[in-house]
Amino acid sequence: AVRAMVDGSTPASRGRRVSAACAVAAPGSVFLRACSPALQATLLNSPVQTHHGQLLKPQKKLLATGQSGFVGSALASYLQAGHAPDVELCDVVEFHDLLEPGSLRQMAQTYRPDWIIHLAAQSHVADSWNDPAATPQVNTTGTANLLKALQDTGFQGRLLYVSSADVYGKVPADQMPVVESREPAPRSPYGASKVGAEVLCRQWARTRPLDVLIA
Repeated sequence: AVRAMVDGSTPASRGRRVSAACAVAAPGSVFLRACSPALQATLLNSPVQTHHGQLLKPQKKLLATGQSGFVGSALASYLQAGHAPDVELCDVVEFHDLLEPGSLRQMAQTYRPDWIIHLAAQSHVADSWNDPAATPQVNTTGTANLLKALQDTGFQGRLLYVSSADVYGKVPADQMPVVESREPAPRSPYGASKVGAEVLCRQWARTRPLDVLIA
């Protein structure tokens, strides 16, 4: 079976799409500067601290699932290089399986992050054709397991679910660039699994007190 390992707002914004660069932000960070003023207002909602007479935001703890993957490792390198000093990346040293709800609850309880970027997935399109049942299990059911684990552990922060352009399928050249209001039309089990996870994130944001954004 395929395994995806997790390693090393305001209600109106829940469940909607935003740029991935804008979804984790703190004052002065490159993440925040890329955002619109309206989105900045929804991101900057934590209490302030004072230091030598200046108002500061407390450092935020960010947990990234799939941190050893292509995007996750790039994100980790970026943050570890000090480009966003107001963001502390959780150093997840143990493995947590998306298909093991108890493992995900333990992860949430151990690290108590303010933000989560959910990157962990079975992301190979060819593999999704070779084993079409396994990919939705990881990408869709695994996301449901993570959402439930966060609910069970009282997560009060923001979850960014990173989806894929594959949810739109084959887009004609004259309809590029893709707009996010476009109807999903996946052409692979992988794309379908990401659509399913998006739907779950939107449903959770509508019916549970969980702040979820989709990128």
